[in-house]
Amino acid sequence: MFEPPSACGLPSARAIDLLIDIYLTTGDERYLGPIPSALAWLERSRTGPNEWARFYEPGTGRPIYATSHDRPEISYTRDVLYAGYAQFGDWGVGRFAARWARLQELGRDGLVQAERAPRTEAELRQRIADLGPGVRELVGPEGTLGGYPANGANPNTLAAAVHTVTEYLAAAQELGEMGQ
Repeated sequence: MFEPPSACGLPSARAIDLLIDIYLTTGDERYLGPIPSALAWLERSRTGPNEWARFYEPGTGRPIYATSHDRPEISYTRDVLYAGYAQFGDWGVGRFAARWARLQELGRDGLVQAERAPRTEAELRQRIADLGPGVRELVGPEGTLGGYPANGANPNTLAAAVHTVTEYLAAAQELGEMGQ
């Protein structure tokens, strides 16, 4: 896989959603701090309508692409792209920006309620049972996330781990609010 040193559009977009998830779960506003600058950077970094590059050159911010040669090289154009690797796309930026705007409009409790699909007690208990083994693998004895590779963990792996734990906690909280 070709991953040059770069700022990256896709992980940046996903980080916004992840930070919102962490805030909704913890209530800790420090997780919201990076979101406005991340959205501003993404807005400046557009390569077209609803389109961003995967990679941006450090220092210049120019989009960079991998060529399709046997040995990938960096290119500033899309003339010949490395096949089988998404090097530009919308990355969900509009959806994440809309979620951020909705959080600002509704506040934490309002967004949690708006996003929470009504579930029965049986559905919540089943969801907790389904997620429980994975959560036990992910969360260490000190309550820290530990079930993913520490050596430069893939941001998508970390995001999936946080999503699993936050979904588990939300289901447990909702079940508790039912008096169970």
